[in-house]
Amino acid sequence: VKPPSSFTPEEIHYLTNHIQNGGTEVVE
Repeated sequence: VKPPSSFTPEEIHYLTNHIQNGGTEVVE
């Protein structure tokens, strides 16, 4: 899965963790 190039590495990292956590955990 390749995210759009408009995503920053930080956003990719956040989204990846969010998906891996089942989308139930929110990292502030």
